[in-house]
Amino acid sequence: MPGKIHQVVGIKGLVGDQWVPITLDASGKLSIGSLDSDGRTSPAIPTVLAGGAYVSGDAVGSIITFTNVAAEAGKGAVLKNLEILTLNTTGPALELWLFDRPFTPATDNDAFAVSDADLAYLVCVITTNNGDWFKDTNHAVASVEVSKRVIPFATSLYGQLVTRAGVTYAVGSIIVKLSCLRE
Repeated sequence: MPGKIHQVVGIKGLVGDQWVPITLDASGKLSIGSLDSDGRTSPAIPTVLAGGAYVSGDAVGSIITFTNVAAEAGKGAVLKNLEILTLNTTGPALELWLFDRPFTPATDNDAFAVSDADLAYLVCVITTNNGDWFKDTNHAVASVEVSKRVIPFATSLYGQLVTRAGVTYAVGSIIVKLSCLRE
């Protein structure tokens, strides 16, 4: 059929330090190497204290579970971007510590400290800084490009936010979204 792409093969693109094939099938599904356009966004709302005043180094909220990051156990995913939305105009530097299995989180609003045993399961730390935040009169949104390949122990990742500045959050005032491409 003229004007319609049925399949493109033989094109290669650079992903990390490897050249991989890029294909587009008749249904419009894009595949890059073993990754495809079957992307997932896992939103999560960590439980934070009402009116809790946090200081630098405090855990912000409870453990966060990002389900179905991988299509199945043993398969990986590429974390594409992280978005943190807050229902206030404060956008302090935050870190999202991600683990490939459940870990013992710090209590909300206490100093964040990972055990030696849990540290072995850390897959990455994603940071924001004040330059990553966009604000309106009522909200602040951080958007961070990640591009990190991970292989969860099962299919989910687990994380906790850590603040690097003093801030006050209310219950339900933070939404965390992690987007990925699954293998």
